Amino acid sequence: MDSLISFGAWLRRRRKALDLTQQQLADRIGCSLSALQKIERDTRRPSRQLAELLATHLNIPENQRGLFLKIARAEKAVDSLDSLALTSISESAPISDSEFRPYSVPLPLTPIIGREHELNLVKQRLREPQSRLLTLTGPGGVGKTCLALEAAHQLRDTFRHGACAASLAGTSSPAFIVPAIADSLGLNFSGATDLREQLLNFLGDKQILLVLDNLEHLLEGIEWLDDLLERAPNVKLLVTSRERLNLRAEWIFEVAGLPVPATIETDNPESNSAVALFARRARQTNLDFSLAADDLPPLKRICQLVDGLPLGLELAATWVRVMSVREIAREIERSVDFLTTTARDVPERHRSIRAVFDHSWNLLSEEERSTIMHLSVFRGGFTRSAAEQVSGASLSLLSSLAAKSLIRRDSTGRFDQHELIRQYARDHLIRSGQLDDVCDRHLAFFLSLAEESKSELRGSEQLGWLNRLEHEQDNFRAALEWSLRHEGSTDNISPAVEQTMQAALKLAGALYLFWRRGGKWSEGRKWLQRALTQSARLPVTRERVEALDAAVLLAVEQADTQAARQLAEENLTLTRRIGDPYDFARAINSLGLVFWKQKDFDTARSYCQQALVEFRKLDRPLDVADTLRALGHIATNQDDLEPAQMYLEECQVIFHEHHNQIEAHAALSDLGLLAYLRQDFPTALSRLQKSLEFFRELGQVEGASLALNRLGDVARCQNDYNKAKQYYEESLLMHRETGDRDGIPSVLHNLGYVALHQGENAKAMELFREGLAIHIGMGNQAGVAECLAGIASVLTMQGSVEDGACLFGVAEALRERTGASLWPANRIEYDRSLESLRRSLDDSTLAASWADGRAMSVEQATARISDVYQYR
Repeated sequence: MDSLISFGAWLRRRRKALDLTQQQLADRIGCSLSALQKIERDTRRPSRQLAELLATHLNIPENQRGLFLKIARAEKAVDSLDSLALTSISESAPISDSEFRPYSVPLPLTPIIGREHELNLVKQRLREPQSRLLTLTGPGGVGKTCLALEAAHQLRDTFRHGACAASLAGTSSPAFIVPAIADSLGLNFSGATDLREQLLNFLGDKQILLVLDNLEHLLEGIEWLDDLLERAPNVKLLVTSRERLNLRAEWIFEVAGLPVPATIETDNPESNSAVALFARRARQTNLDFSLAADDLPPLKRICQLVDGLPLGLELAATWVRVMSVREIAREIERSVDFLTTTARDVPERHRSIRAVFDHSWNLLSEEERSTIMHLSVFRGGFTRSAAEQVSGASLSLLSSLAAKSLIRRDSTGRFDQHELIRQYARDHLIRSGQLDDVCDRHLAFFLSLAEESKSELRGSEQLGWLNRLEHEQDNFRAALEWSLRHEGSTDNISPAVEQTMQAALKLAGALYLFWRRGGKWSEGRKWLQRALTQSARLPVTRERVEALDAAVLLAVEQADTQAARQLAEENLTLTRRIGDPYDFARAINSLGLVFWKQKDFDTARSYCQQALVEFRKLDRPLDVADTLRALGHIATNQDDLEPAQMYLEECQVIFHEHHNQIEAHAALSDLGLLAYLRQDFPTALSRLQKSLEFFRELGQVEGASLALNRLGDVARCQNDYNKAKQYYEESLLMHRETGDRDGIPSVLHNLGYVALHQGENAKAMELFREGLAIHIGMGNQAGVAECLAGIASVLTMQGSVEDGACLFGVAEALRERTGASLWPANRIEYDRSLESLRRSLDDSTLAASWADGRAMSVEQATARISDVYQYR
C-alpha cells in the first residue's frame, strides 16, 4: 500500500469498497454529512465515540479495532493502515465489466443558475470524438466546479463506465494526483508496480468521464495525462483550473461571470441570472427577503462590482440578514474583505474573496505579482501598449496572466481585469508603496493620448478615434481623479504638486471634443470646473486658457449663458495677458457664441467676424470653418438666408477637404434647415435624413437630436403629425441626455403643437408651459414668444378666444423686440389659430384683446395663464 495515503483517503476507499455513499455512512454512524466530508478530507478527526461507530459500520475485524481507533484518533502513524485489510486491485487481475458498477459524480449542493448555455456547450464539446481533454478555466469563484460536476452528471449515462470526480483542491503535490484519482475510483494499489502504471492499466479498457477538479496548483509534471489519453482511448478528462494545462490534447473553455444586467426589469427582476442567484441565496439566508423596487439599483451595482462572479454574489447575499442591499453595495465598494462567510460547509478557500485570490496570488512569480499590481490602476480595461508603458508588461507576461485567468483578452485584443481582482491587486499595490509612481505613469499615458486626440478627432480617422476614446473613458476618469487629488489644499504648492495641477487642466481641456462629440456635456463641465478651481492659485498658463475655452463651449452647448459669459470674459482677459494670437482668436470666437446663445445676434456677429479675420491670418482652416458655421447660424437666426448659405457652404467645403465628416454632416444639417426655411421641403428632407443617418450610425447625439427636431418641423409642414411626433420625441430624449437647455424647450414647444393637432389640449398646454418656464429661466425672449403663441393656440381651441387673442398680442410684441420671425411650421400653426380667432371674435374685440396683450409684460402674461389654467 502507498505510504502517502491519509486516514481520510483510506476511509473513502473503505466506504466505497462497501458500496456506501457518504450520506449512507453518515446516517449509520449518526453524524452530519458535512462532518463526514471533513473527516474524509482530513480537515477533522473523529471523536472516540465516532471512531468506534466507524469501526463497526466499516466492518473492521475485532482484532484490528484497537489499531483502527488509535489511527483514527492520530495516536498511531497513518502508515500502520498498511496492516489493515482492504480489497486490492492487482494490475494482473482487472475487474470485469460484469463486476464493475458504473461510477457517478456528486451533484453540486445547490443547483446552477444561468449556466444553461455554457452547460450545453461543454456537453457538446465532450461528445465530440476529438475532444479528449477539456479544461474549464476562469478565476476562482466563477463556478467551474459546479459547471463541471453538472455536465459530468448529465453525461454519465453516455459513458459505459459512467463518470467520476477527483477533487484536487487539498492535494499538496503532483505526486498525490495519481492516488487521488485512484481514491475517487475506489482503487487500492498492490504489488511493486509503479502506481501510475497500475492506474493506466486499470483505465486502459474503460469508457469513463473523469473530472479532475482544481488542478491549477499541480501543473508541474502533469505531462503523463497525455499518456493516459493514449493508453486509455475511451477515457475523457474534464478538468477545472484557473490556468490552462498547455498539453497537446487540451481544449479550452473559458468560464466567465454571470451576465451583468444593464437594467433590471421591475416586473421580472430575476430574469437576469446574476440577480436570480443573489435573490435565491438571500432567501436561503433570510426567509423574509424579497426584492423591492428600491433594491434594484444597488443590486445592479453589486452585480457590476463582483462582475457577475457567482461566489461574489453568494457571499454578498449572505449579508441580507443584517444589512440592506444598498448597504451591502456600499461595503463592497469600500473593501474586498467584506465578501466573507462563516458557513461551515464552505471550503476554506471559498469562505472569502480574499482567500480565493490569495490562492491564485501564491501561485504567481514575483514578476507576475508586480505586473498584476501595476495593472490595477487601469479602469475599464487597457490596451497592450498602455500596459507596456504603465506597468512594463510584455506580451508574453500579459498572455501568462490571461492564461491564469487574472486578466481577460477580448476579440479586439483589449485586456480587462475582474473588478474584485483589481481591488485585491490594488490593495497589494498600496501596501508596496508604489501607488503614486504607477498612477503618475497612468496619468502621463492618458494625457498623451488625449493630447493626440485633439487633432485626430478633426481628421479622417475621427470615427475610429471616437470609438477608441469611448473605450478609455473610465481610464480618463481615473487619471483626472488622480490629477485632482490636491483639491482644497491650502499648503504651499510644491513644484511637483503644481505640475500635477497643470496636468489636470491640460487633460480636461484636451478632452473637450470627446465630451462634446459624445454628448457628455455635463460630465465634461464638472471635470473642467474642478480642474479650474484646483489650480486657481497657480500662475496663468496656456493650459488654463485652453481649459477655460473648453468650459465656455460646453456651457454654450447647454445654453447656460450666464456661466458661459463669465468664463468667456475671464478667458478673454487671460488671453490678452498671455498675448498668444491664436488663443485670443479662440477667446473672441467663443464669446461670440455666448452672445449668439443670448440672442444678441449683432454682437455675436461682430465677435465672430473678428475671430474669422484672425483665423484666416493665422492659416487655421478648421477654426475658420468653425467660425463660418457660427456666422451661418447667426445669419439664419436673423433671416439673412443668402449670407447664411454662403457661410455654411464654405465651411462644408473646408470640412470635406480635411476629412472632418462629423462637422461636414453638421453643416449639411444646417443647409437642410435653410432649405426648410425656403420651404424647399424635398431638399430639406434629403439633407436632414442624410445627416441623421450619419449621426445615428456614429451614435453622436448632438447632431442627431438637431436633425430630428428639424425633420419634425418638415413633417409638420407636410401635415404628417404622427411622423413629426416620432422625430420630436426621439430628439427630446437626446436633448435631455445631454442637458441641452436650449434644445429641450424648443422640442417641448413643437410637441405641444403635435398634441394640439391630435386633440390632446391638456397635454399641449402642459408641454407649452414647461417650455415657457425654461425659456423664462434662460431669458430667451424669442423662445418665450414661441411658447406664448402655442398657449394662445390652445386657449383659442378651447374657446377662451379673448385670452388667446391677448397672449398672441404678447407674443407679437416680444418677437418685434427680439427681431425673431416665425419659421414655416410655426407660421402654419399661427395662421390656423388666427383664422379661428377671426371666426370667433368681431374685429373690434379681437383688436382690443390683441392690444391689451401687446401692453402686457411677460410676468403679467404668465399670471393670466395661471389664472385661466387654474380656473379650468
